[in-house]
Amino acid sequence: DDVDLLGATIRIYNLPDRRQYRVGKYRTRQLGKLLSVRGKVVDMDGVQPYAERAAFECHVCGALVRIPQSYGDMLKPSSCPECDHGNPGFRFNRDQSELVDLQKIVIIPPDSNLEEPPATIAFLKNDLVDMVGPGDLVSLNGIYETFDGQSESTLSTYIEALDLDITERTEIDTY
Repeated sequence: DDVDLLGATIRIYNLPDRRQYRVGKYRTRQLGKLLSVRGKVVDMDGVQPYAERAAFECHVCGALVRIPQSYGDMLKPSSCPECDHGNPGFRFNRDQSELVDLQKIVIIPPDSNLEEPPATIAFLKNDLVDMVGPGDLVSLNGIYETFDGQSESTLSTYIEALDLDITERTEIDTY
């Protein structure tokens, strides 16, 4: 009863078969839902800082405005709630923001013989970064989502990984 779980990392694994999908086989009804995908890592970015919650300081009154972020362009305040200026200009405040490590990977079906197989972007955060490399076979559990602020009617999607299991690791020759 006295254990504080604030800041604890929770991993979700062993999802039932009805939640497991091949890369590219999930549909609109799975958006916002937890699913499991097995694939081969074909591309990855380096680890970068990511603002989960960005803090902005008003140029006029110095008020701090915190905005939860989504992957893609940074969401910024449109007006200051303190001085009521309509977009007075804001400065990003790194020290007051919640920053985490982030890495983007791209996976494809592990057994695809298509010239251009379906691919899925997945984002790894915190302790999941730097765990995989190109060619690794992985199973990831995560939330299937759309990028915020899109301008086209066909939405781009990604998976926010909550757990990652490496089925088979490809060793890279050090030479």
